[in-house]
Amino acid sequence: MSNNIQIIREYSSAALHKAFLEDILSGMSQSPKRISCSHLYDTKGSYIFQQIMELPEYYVSDSEIKIFKNSKEEILTLINKQAFQVIELGAGDGRKTKILLDYFYRAGSDFEYIPIDISKSTIEGLVQDFKKDLPKLAVKGMVCEYGEALSILAKNNIMKIVLFIGSSLGNFNNQEAQDFCCNLNSFLSPGDLFLLGVDMVKDTNIILDAYNDSQGITESFNMNLLDRINHELDGNFDKKLFQYHVHYDPIQKAIQCYLVSKQKQKIRIGELAKDFYFDAWEAMHTESSHKFTKEDINNLAQASNFDIITSFQDEKGYFSDTVWQAK
Repeated sequence: MSNNIQIIREYSSAALHKAFLEDILSGMSQSPKRISCSHLYDTKGSYIFQQIMELPEYYVSDSEIKIFKNSKEEILTLINKQAFQVIELGAGDGRKTKILLDYFYRAGSDFEYIPIDISKSTIEGLVQDFKKDLPKLAVKGMVCEYGEALSILAKNNIMKIVLFIGSSLGNFNNQEAQDFCCNLNSFLSPGDLFLLGVDMVKDTNIILDAYNDSQGITESFNMNLLDRINHELDGNFDKKLFQYHVHYDPIQKAIQCYLVSKQKQKIRIGELAKDFYFDAWEAMHTESSHKFTKEDINNLAQASNFDIITSFQDEKGYFSDTVWQAK
């Protein structure tokens, strides 16, 4: 497996722990309090999120799977190169990506798959899965930040198609999303492709149900953040004294998730040797998920110097995967 993994920067557990500690200090010192949604995805959180993706209310995964199954041939036609690289930013379990890669491989395409993540264990697991399911596929995982990997890959002249799917861009606000896409473009050559998955604006009840499921799994996903702080940073959060709240803001076109304190209370985080105070019914922001219109997608592509080649949607129009080309 070591031949298939390139470690650009080794993120030690101590470094990750320090970053988590610093983010908690910064976020809980703000008003309103907020914690980056990236910290929801520890080992247990990632497992809970896999359960979320299986929920009937959570349409995102099923919608994108349907798009890939119906559009894989056309996507390959758009690439139209003898050799290319499929570069995925934050691959997760790779389930959706396998639909495309399996088709590309069986069609006789000359390509390699390069998943990128800062978690070595995530990349190792992904490489192992692909080695088992598609043993002859060339896979090279990279353990580093996206920009570091892309700066290295930019040095070759191979055609690239970069994947950022699963509505991950929705975790950014509008300016952050534009900055991300502009930065990505800076590493690409004219003609390279960017496959972007975004969740579309739709009936607000459908969106809300996806983030407030009847089984309470999304609530557990958010509450696990308090457990993580307790276990890793010597906190004393009591989950019974918080409630999960989610609403959809139609002006911002975004889901907003919070953990709300049911009473006035003091939280001690031992590793910071610091107390944090909550008023009764004070909210702490844990996650945003922005939704998009066609106009939003067009404006974002234009602002970040991409041309939109084509877009694919599921039959209900819930989700969109758009293919952009670097100018």
